[in-house]
Amino acid sequence: MKVGYWYHFASSLIFATFAIYFAFFAPEIVVLRMWGIDNGNLWAGIILFVWGILRFFRGWKSFKEIKLQVSTNIRGNRSSNTVSSDQNQSQQIEHPSKSNPTKLGLWLFPFVFSIFSCQNFDYSAPGKDVPTAGNIKIGFEQGDSFLVTQWLDIFHSQYPKAKITPVFSEYSPLMQQFIDGELNGIIVHDSLQSEELNWLKTKKNATVNSVILGYTAPVFVSSLKSKREAIKLEEIVKLWGMSMEKSQYSLCFTGANASNFLCVKNTLEDKGYKPQNRAIQATKMNSDLDVLKYVNEHEYAIGLVSLNTIADLKDPLARELRNSFTILKVENFNGDLYWPFQSQISAKQYPFIQPLMSYESQGYSGLITGFTLYANSQAGQALLQKSGLLPAHSAGRKVQVD
Repeated sequence: MKVGYWYHFASSLIFATFAIYFAFFAPEIVVLRMWGIDNGNLWAGIILFVWGILRFFRGWKSFKEIKLQVSTNIRGNRSSNTVSSDQNQSQQIEHPSKSNPTKLGLWLFPFVFSIFSCQNFDYSAPGKDVPTAGNIKIGFEQGDSFLVTQWLDIFHSQYPKAKITPVFSEYSPLMQQFIDGELNGIIVHDSLQSEELNWLKTKKNATVNSVILGYTAPVFVSSLKSKREAIKLEEIVKLWGMSMEKSQYSLCFTGANASNFLCVKNTLEDKGYKPQNRAIQATKMNSDLDVLKYVNEHEYAIGLVSLNTIADLKDPLARELRNSFTILKVENFNGDLYWPFQSQISAKQYPFIQPLMSYESQGYSGLITGFTLYANSQAGQALLQKSGLLPAHSAGRKVQVD
């Protein structure tokens, strides 16, 4: 008869032991992490501890019931003083250790769940990463380094088992590294057409997933000495070698494989301008910062840099850079002049606009998926907007009108 309450007391002790193990010593519960539940081990420990307390009180209640029932039956046995009353006593006592399969399943569920979800996986191995843990490489355009650094700092602080190594380069080299399998994914300033996407799928021999994160733009800058405030479309056509006339200015950029140069070139060609097969007057630099330094020192140089390099007004370096050159208004194809800022990009008034796209071909929900979800979350999009780019998903504002 004592088996019943000892069953509950023993189970409460086991639950308490597992609670301490999960809260302080167990490996991370992977399933809860994937569901977006932080501190999953601590919550598992609390739940098991509460369950143990409930089992303890159930055992105590069972003990009191058995004691009362035995006492009642003993008194009944003495008054009848027959053998049959002893047999009735054993039949009347409910054996608490008997439990139906449902109760047994509920008792075993937390242990089965914990065993299968608390394995110490090696997330750093290739193909073993999950949305919040693992070790991968993602390629980024070097002009987005300010934004990417902030994204990664926050993402790594939220998910300590995630390690994303950024590889900064130009568009064409990044695309080649992605095709060669050196990068798990890329985030670049280009939206591939269906034919290009199919070609990439063939090269990768896998499905390529694309997600838009926001919009950016190439920015034209000049020296403060030049006193320029804008650049005409005719001048841009000359700089890109699409006119027989040569410009009195020279172009300074990070290379013909950079997305900024390609964006202007492709847009002009879409509007009917054709290359004239002549060399352009240009100076190639290794980074946007080198471009800005060169432009600052040369009065007749026009620089081309990424928007993120100069648009984050809360970044001390970006604010300092803004004082060393002039951001030029650009003439669009309607003859109007516009700045390369968020409102003009949103209204499609600025003539050269680039989508910020994520491409990956992992074929499973891995770490790059988790990072892309973060970049598209409210926090990630707010950071993108703060960095001067236009978010793909604006939270908007509610205005109450009386």
